[in-house]
Amino acid sequence: MTKSLPTIALFSLLTACQSAPPSQVPPSALPLVVVSGGLQTHLAAEPSFAVATQGNHVWLEDATAAANVENQISLLLTQRLIEGGLPITASDQARYRFRFELGTDKLLTDADLQQRWGLNPGYAGSSRYPKGAMVLDLVDAQSGRSVWRGAVQSDVMPASMDPAQRQARMVRILDQLLGQLKQQFPASGL
Repeated sequence: MTKSLPTIALFSLLTACQSAPPSQVPPSALPLVVVSGGLQTHLAAEPSFAVATQGNHVWLEDATAAANVENQISLLLTQRLIEGGLPITASDQARYRFRFELGTDKLLTDADLQQRWGLNPGYAGSSRYPKGAMVLDLVDAQSGRSVWRGAVQSDVMPASMDPAQRQARMVRILDQLLGQLKQQFPASGL
């Protein structure tokens, strides 16, 4: 297995909840299994946000590939936050920090999702591709506690996927998760 194959597979982690997506349907149009859970009823007045610089995990055997994927996700998440109009600041100055984990079900299992985060997206998986998950956690920097978390589960994308399609897929995943966050805190102005 080449060094780039795990990176491609995990960065494009989530695909349709069907065994073989039709080639004419773009990956960004395929459904995802998403779940979120709000842990408190409101955010602080005038919240500020950042992507955490520590505590994120991309579960790959190749540490260099994992670091590259983590950086790509951090940059894309920051871009989506800015485009969504959230007040972004430096990580050490933000009231709320986003942390994420990404992996296949061998390293980020359903039991992990349930026991560590209290989430159960419930995707059974398919026989064609391995199942994977991405967890996004919003942590209050003052208390150190999570105020919201969400997860997406689906099939791991094939390594042959076009890079532009991979990026569109990750944008859709992040938009789904951030959309769940906005639903949880509608009065906060998110």
